[in-house]
Amino acid sequence: MNDRTGGLGRARLERLIAGAMTAPSGDNCQPWTFRWTGQELAIRYDQERGQHRVNHGRHAAYLSLGCVLEALSLAASAEELRSEETLHLEDPGAGTWATVRFRAGAVPDALAGTLAQRCTDRRLYRRGSISPATLQALREEAGGVQDSSLHVLERLPGELLAYCAKADSFVWREATAYRDVMRWIRFSPEEVERTRDGIAWRALGPWVPTVPGLRLARSPAARELVERLRLYTVSSLWARAQLESAAALLCLTVHSLERSALVSAGRRMLRSWLRLNQAGYAVQPFALPALPVYMVRAGGLPDGTRPEFEALFREGHGVLSRAFGLAGPELPVMLLRTGVAPPLPRELRALRRTVPQVFEWAGPS
Repeated sequence: MNDRTGGLGRARLERLIAGAMTAPSGDNCQPWTFRWTGQELAIRYDQERGQHRVNHGRHAAYLSLGCVLEALSLAASAEELRSEETLHLEDPGAGTWATVRFRAGAVPDALAGTLAQRCTDRRLYRRGSISPATLQALREEAGGVQDSSLHVLERLPGELLAYCAKADSFVWREATAYRDVMRWIRFSPEEVERTRDGIAWRALGPWVPTVPGLRLARSPAARELVERLRLYTVSSLWARAQLESAAALLCLTVHSLERSALVSAGRRMLRSWLRLNQAGYAVQPFALPALPVYMVRAGGLPDGTRPEFEALFREGHGVLSRAFGLAGPELPVMLLRTGVAPPLPRELRALRRTVPQVFEWAGPS
């Protein structure tokens, strides 16, 4: 390696990949692989892993790419390296969505040490309040990006709570969305360890029963039962309780329909998440109340969406705009719930695929 890369070797690159893989993705599907050519790192999108009703138009994947790029940049800074990214989003069907080169001389970012700590905490929080210093840090950091914004709401109006609860039922009532979600639920500790992806059933909340035969929940008959018995209302009530236990709700928005704006929003989302974790706050993303609102403006919801959800998400822009004071062309893409909570038990933390599973070394040995 030449000196400009700071002497990158395989072990160092593997540390960077491990850092990048801490980034969040929808249902922890981890739709990313990495290939080092000797000069640059290619970040490849795995379409099969990313296939999901809520990822219609690949909008969720663009957000996740932003998170991956920011996590990689932070991991590089810990190695005193600076990452230089080039996006390749003109053809979203192409395998490589970004390439990254590294240069020596970066100063370690204060958030780099929080990457390993980041996780999704779906438990009820102890409310609390966001400290003025943390709020100031979030707002200062949010001020430097032109194509996305961050809004913080500490008191949640009833209209917003009701809307979010209804939005939660989308994945339980839409047959395709239900199938896609169930694909990533892991029903035993053995399945969690074997796959190292998805969401452990215990992490969903106390409303999920621990009974024999849970895997049968993946069947079409189970979804029909959920609809017939209105079991989705239990999840909606849980979502509302989660939000009511929060100290604050963050709304990430974009100012255009450019794919790169979603990538920027993803980068901002990860930094905000890490900033909150660093200050001792738990975080949970809520995509369903926000991302479908963006989809409505960016080409529409998936074909076959139930009319009641078409209407709900069309109304959602107004609900979110009134709650967060959105202005002009701003479109919501993600909500983050945050609050005070004890440390998350290890068995509730989502695992990540190993570096050998996602990293291809094609550079000189």
